[in-house]
Amino acid sequence: MSEPEIRCSYSRMVAVGELKPHPKNPNKHPRKGQLALDEPVRKNLAGLEDNP
Repeated sequence: MSEPEIRCSYSRMVAVGELKPHPKNPNKHPRKGQLALDEPVRKNLAGLEDNP
C-alpha cells in the first residue's frame, strides 16, 4: 500500500511547545477538553512509534 499524498503549506516539524495559536482562529477549546484528548492521542502516538 502506498503512502497517501499530503498537501500542506508547512514544510517542517516543530516541537509542540513552539506552536502558537493563530490570532484569527475562532475555535477555543477549554482545558478540560484538551485534557480529555491527551491520553488517547498519546496512546495513538505510542502505537505509531512501535510500528514504524
